[in-house]
Amino acid sequence: MLRLHGALTEAAGQLEALSTDLRSRTGAAEAAVFEAQALFLHDPALLAPIEAAILEDGLQAELAIDVVFEDTTSTLETLEDSEIRARAADLRDVQQRLIAILSGDAPPTPGTLVRDTIVVAPDLLPSETAGLASDMVRGIVLAGGAPAAHVAILARGLGIPLVVGAGDTVLQVAPGRETLLDGSTGLVLVEPDEVERTRYLSSPPPPIAAPGPSASRLETGDGRRVRLFANVGSRAEAELALRNGAEGIGLLRTEFLLATLASSHGAVPGEDALAAAYGEIYETMAGLPVVVRAMDAGGDKPLPFLDFGQEANPALGWRGIRVLLDQPDLFAAQTRALFQAAAIHDTDIRLMLPLISNLDEFRRAREIVEQVRQEAGSTLQHQFRLGVMVEVPAAALTADALAREAEFFSIGTNDLAQYTLACDRGNPRVAQLYQVLHPAVLRLIEMSVRAAHAMGRTAAVCGEAAADPDVVPLLIGLGVDELSVGAAKLPAVRQLVRSLDYVELRPRAAEALTLATADEVRALLAR
Repeated sequence: MLRLHGALTEAAGQLEALSTDLRSRTGAAEAAVFEAQALFLHDPALLAPIEAAILEDGLQAELAIDVVFEDTTSTLETLEDSEIRARAADLRDVQQRLIAILSGDAPPTPGTLVRDTIVVAPDLLPSETAGLASDMVRGIVLAGGAPAAHVAILARGLGIPLVVGAGDTVLQVAPGRETLLDGSTGLVLVEPDEVERTRYLSSPPPPIAAPGPSASRLETGDGRRVRLFANVGSRAEAELALRNGAEGIGLLRTEFLLATLASSHGAVPGEDALAAAYGEIYETMAGLPVVVRAMDAGGDKPLPFLDFGQEANPALGWRGIRVLLDQPDLFAAQTRALFQAAAIHDTDIRLMLPLISNLDEFRRAREIVEQVRQEAGSTLQHQFRLGVMVEVPAAALTADALAREAEFFSIGTNDLAQYTLACDRGNPRVAQLYQVLHPAVLRLIEMSVRAAHAMGRTAAVCGEAAADPDVVPLLIGLGVDELSVGAAKLPAVRQLVRSLDYVELRPRAAEALTLATADEVRALLAR
């Protein structure tokens, strides 16, 4: 047992060092991959059966880890939610790291590479991807993999073009053969001829798309306007969003910027540093709307400068708006940074409040924001709106009251489904219960959209469902005005929306609300 706990401690130190390195090289989104992996090291759902296998069954720590991790990983890989399935790779990564520590081996690395290498593999673990040097590796081709996997996040942050799902045939490519790839289109050419080489190597990289309605306006096939925004956590992601035609940022994750700026000893980032980080993103978006989520700390998003202590159920504990209202000086400082940057850059800026569950929370937060705004005075020449995230059933059920005062809604389907169905979507024992297509979740979404429209407000969806091809048709049919998705997913969602017919989807969405199970909703969509 001592060997197991020693390995857990060492693995935690390795993951912390890796996330710190990535935060300095790329950004918080990439570092967060390994911060999330570290949570597995403290997960009772994993540790309890491992300890039981050691104490009760007499297994060595290495074998106990193998048995428990393989069982959990296999369960995750059978689930429908792509984001949950992607966590299986993280589990395998942690599994290999622990076994390497117990056996005295070095942490997993991609091996020795030469300059201008294109890595071809069945798949890559996140730690293997993070170990790739962008000055040596020109691209990655994976026979398997998925666009939503953490490998894709890391490759994008490292600036390495990636093609996933190329098929097993690509594994037959012999080392040393000249290969061209285009990560934006998925093109892979082995031993290109002179015509192909000239065609692709002479083409300049695609420029960042100029913002404007002519380049980014999106409608369904029958003319229903749907605005398409991006979820970002860094300037690099904002640039990718523009290249992929985003009409703005629908979710700027403030906590990622704060984690990046926090010093190693856990000091709160200064207002000027945060304002500069905001300013870089505003400048990148060149006047397009930016929806900033106020610091959504707690739960699965710890921050080094906040002490959350030990909570029996962090998801229901001190997080989101609760932290901001308990730390009004911190909230005010972050809001000042927001306005300080906005005063320099002409940006249509919106601030949304996370985990709102009642109108009183919104009013208390609005008082703080308005006081800071008045202090900013005449320097703010741009539009500003204050809205809420609908993430808990209480917010959806009182959406009519919230819509009278909040200026827009953004529906966070990840948490809304989790709280409505009382299941931790990251817990493999109950993750199969997490279904955005459950009629209860759909009814809360519809209720929120209807309340927003009744008061002339917009209703957006910024959760994983906004990019799910099974869910997007229903969101459009329910009247959602805006979708906000990961920057890499923008082209696929745009193509999907253009293929839909709003008039046809409205009655189908209405029928879905009358059904009893998610399976019945899927059957309806299949028809």
